[in-house]
Amino acid sequence: MLQWASRYVGEFVYGASDGIITTFAIVTAAAGGSLSPGVIVVLGVANLLADGFSMGASSFLSARAEASRDAETQDISLPLKRGVATFGAFVLAGLLPLLPYLAVQSAAPVFPLVISVAATLGALAVVGVGRAHLAGEPISLAVVEMVTVGGMAAAISYGVGWFLRAIVGVGV
Repeated sequence: MLQWASRYVGEFVYGASDGIITTFAIVTAAAGGSLSPGVIVVLGVANLLADGFSMGASSFLSARAEASRDAETQDISLPLKRGVATFGAFVLAGLLPLLPYLAVQSAAPVFPLVISVAATLGALAVVGVGRAHLAGEPISLAVVEMVTVGGMAAAISYGVGWFLRAIVGVGV
């Protein structure tokens, strides 16, 4: 199992990290814009499936283009497996920032965001540990990189949501 997983480590890391970060960016932008939890779920799930499909299809097309350069490797199964690995990692990992909005019905709108932040940072740390283990990198460096990139994206998207809310007057 580990040998199979290590063959697709790039797709797992790329798909999972992008799924977590882009979905979390949707959540934090909507929270910064004071959008309702229902709107956050709609935007998050739509992004999750559409962006996950795009990532998986792009991974497939990229792998197929690489395989077509090698006359001996015309097998479609490898590009398809890479695309499925990217899509699966994106959707599964990207669901984590949305789970608090799906599971928690709270009167305080900040409560699901706090849980989402904790779940997302934890998930990014897990992806970092997995990446370090499969790629032979130092665990602490991989975790810090993943959490930093996710945190920066969330801060940017929250700020954009807050700023645009002030300009266009949207929100709850």
